[in-house]
Amino acid sequence: MQRRHWAILACSALVTTASAQSFDLVGFWPGAGNVSSRLYGLSADGRVAAGTSYGSLQRNPGYVWTREGGRYDFGLEAGLPTATIVYGLSGDGTTAVGQATDLGAFRWSGTGTYQSLGIQPGYAESIA
Repeated sequence: MQRRHWAILACSALVTTASAQSFDLVGFWPGAGNVSSRLYGLSADGRVAAGTSYGSLQRNPGYVWTREGGRYDFGLEAGLPTATIVYGLSGDGTTAVGQATDLGAFRWSGTGTYQSLGIQPGYAESIA
């Protein structure tokens, strides 16, 4: 009988230590007249999300979001294409990849790190 109580107590402890689920809104980029923001990537631990906002102002900037830091619209950095459509995020949440306005693939790993991966000869577009 005593073993059974310990087993129940141990199972109860496992249940109560499980982390609670939550849902957060990532919002839109400032002053955009946006229609939607979509998430296309999530880090393995769920702490970083990445996606793209679609709006009525001919800009579709990519963004990354964390609960701690909020939203950063890297697609609005100076000199970037008008669209940076995010299609994926690395497992550790440090690198977003996708396709830009010029139909070339890109990767982004932090402020000022946008890198066009171009289009291979003989192809019309590339996506990362």
